[in-house]
Amino acid sequence: MAYQYQTLTKDNPKISISLKADKRYFKLLGIFSESIEADKLSNLDFGLKLLSVNNSHSFEEPIRIGREVMSKGELDYLSVNYTPTSDLGSFVTILVEDLPEDVLELGLIYDIDNLSIPVTNPFKEFESHLKQPNNPRILFSAPFGHGKTTFLNLYFDEKEHDYEVFHIYPVNFSVSNNEDIFRYIKTELLFQLLGRDIEFENVDISRIKSVSSFIGKNIHNVFAPFIRLLPMVGRSLHDIYKDLYALIEKHNKEQLDNQLSEEELAKSFIKEVYEQEGSIFEDNFYTQLIRQLIEQLKEKGKQIVWVIDDLDRMDPDHIFRILNVLSAHVDDYNSEMLGFSNKFGFDKTILVADYNNLTSIFNHKYGVDTDSRGYFDKFFSKNIFYYNNVDAVQSMIDEYTLYNNDRYDIAAAKFLRLILRMLLKTNNLSLREIIQMTSIGNQALLKDYGENSIYVPFMVLFNCFSLYEIQKKLSAANLTYNEKPMHSIYYDYFIWMIFIQLANHKIEDGIDSKYIKFNDHVYSFKTTMQYMDRIVDHDSILKDGVKPSSRSSLFNGKDFADAVMMLFRSYKENQVAIENEFKRYF
Repeated sequence: MAYQYQTLTKDNPKISISLKADKRYFKLLGIFSESIEADKLSNLDFGLKLLSVNNSHSFEEPIRIGREVMSKGELDYLSVNYTPTSDLGSFVTILVEDLPEDVLELGLIYDIDNLSIPVTNPFKEFESHLKQPNNPRILFSAPFGHGKTTFLNLYFDEKEHDYEVFHIYPVNFSVSNNEDIFRYIKTELLFQLLGRDIEFENVDISRIKSVSSFIGKNIHNVFAPFIRLLPMVGRSLHDIYKDLYALIEKHNKEQLDNQLSEEELAKSFIKEVYEQEGSIFEDNFYTQLIRQLIEQLKEKGKQIVWVIDDLDRMDPDHIFRILNVLSAHVDDYNSEMLGFSNKFGFDKTILVADYNNLTSIFNHKYGVDTDSRGYFDKFFSKNIFYYNNVDAVQSMIDEYTLYNNDRYDIAAAKFLRLILRMLLKTNNLSLREIIQMTSIGNQALLKDYGENSIYVPFMVLFNCFSLYEIQKKLSAANLTYNEKPMHSIYYDYFIWMIFIQLANHKIEDGIDSKYIKFNDHVYSFKTTMQYMDRIVDHDSILKDGVKPSSRSSLFNGKDFADAVMMLFRSYKENQVAIENEFKRYF
């Protein structure tokens, strides 16, 4: 989804923007005006404010604008990058108190979907791949939930003056039979085309062989199957009625000038079309019409891109049936003979899926000895583009778990960050799940309780996942995680905090000490108070009864994963008591 725009004027100096219930996120990216240059806006004082109400608490905050001028396509705007410092309600109100006389309107660019993901490096890599010569077919691969669709939306939104993009989601009609799938694909493409900037007076009906030879005066009937199919792909005739009417009128005018004589052929063709509910024939009327409309878009200097998305969401039983249907469109010998890389004349076709998952399903379905590469080769021209957004997700994790409080960082936020990094590195956490986690409730949980319990990260996770899902993710990470981070001291710190929480007590010489069995070793230690926190007295540590020879790190990533799993089991067994304790004291 692209960024959104609103306009403030003297007559309408404030607007209300509804926020998404699962995010309550708002970011004002920039401001612009058609009546004054962007760089001059920085010298003006608008009295720009944000107002919101959360749980009957009214919140008001001034919005400070920056001085950097940014560009988005042909639009120049003044950067703001403002995010509210307090929790938000279900909507926000943006108010301009003093709009200068020479500024007729003030445009706002904002985001309520948390799309501000750092994707600079993937942008450059994808752009290089996209612009390779003789590369019309692209397989865009990444695991499910890693932000493939979000990335492509952001990229093509940024490049809107270079590309015209058509997005289809075969999951919407995956349960249909093959003939219907052909029709639904063409219906979706034709619907999107009729909503674009196309001059229908310039459509050359005579070039479409099926019409000039067969259709005659029955153009309304030819479009009837297309109209009937619109609801099947979630579309409305109302959205494209004017364009469709213009196209039909264009045909009728030409038909008056060129009466066709092949009456029997026309009747035969029409009968076949309508008795089969508009079933599709090779390169029929609809295909030729789509191809001609795409050719007209190309004349505007843009490349035309077809994105086939969300194959990851489909039932495995339907995936290859859909791929077989798509291959007839994207790998068509007759089209190549006519100079097209696919049946519809798209410059680029991008298939979006997890290639590793597809090959796994293929081998399960057809046997491990079957050549899966030979099957998938038809969907990419050069090589597979593997989208890697680990750095972007890691950046989101860091931003989400850093709370700008009086103290530099909250202990529970540091602990949560290490857990999320572990899940990310072992492919047990996706971008979609990270975005889901950035909810107001979780931020408040870290803010209010983050210094008081080592269980807080699990409470944050439990807001987003079931206990079973958390256990499954942690168990999977536990099998493979053995990273040695730059901050190995963090591992030691939180493992000792876990030990403090879970260790048994024993009395030696009248002194209370703790011991715990962990990974075939027994650790004993004493604790002390420091700045109101209970920490381990490192001079007292014994490992299997022997004092460690060095104060250097005793633990690695695998130990951290094991300790987190051990703490989670404790949380799971005592969840009700732990949360009741929170309610009692906080």
